[in-house]
Amino acid sequence: MRKFFDALKVIAVIVLVVWFVSLLIGNSKKSREISKQNKIIHMYETTYLSDESETAKSISELESQLEAANNRIVELEQQINGGIQDNVYFDLRFPTDGNYYKEAYDEVPFYSDPTCTIKISDVRFMSSEVDHGQAENGLEIYCLRMDNGQICYCTESPYLITEKKYNEMHEEK
Repeated sequence: MRKFFDALKVIAVIVLVVWFVSLLIGNSKKSREISKQNKIIHMYETTYLSDESETAKSISELESQLEAANNRIVELEQQINGGIQDNVYFDLRFPTDGNYYKEAYDEVPFYSDPTCTIKISDVRFMSSEVDHGQAENGLEIYCLRMDNGQICYCTESPYLITEKKYNEMHEEK
């Protein structure tokens, strides 16, 4: 009976950790992985509580699945910490001043990937800073931080103006 309560405590802690991690991630792929881990934990709970004779038979199997789930949670937490570090870098590299920016003449195409193959439209930027580099495919690219915090790419240096000035400029036309 003590093992039963110890297992419930472990399960409760794991469920809380999984819930906390899922709140921080916000990424659908990672959320699906955590959901899968929750299903394993749920399967562990229902199997453990439902039929004692069958539970005793599959405890070692479930414990190995639980250990794998715990390992995956640790990996996801490390990825979250890496994402937090990325945000710190982005905040330093692309500082915000409270304004949003747009490309002045709507002539520069923007892309969601660094190889500039997936075109996006109607973008606005939280920083006027532009980073410059070379993509893996050899393209010279410019990197900008969009208003949603993601990075977008273009192959020409954009001329950015505040969104207010952009709206005034395009109202006159």
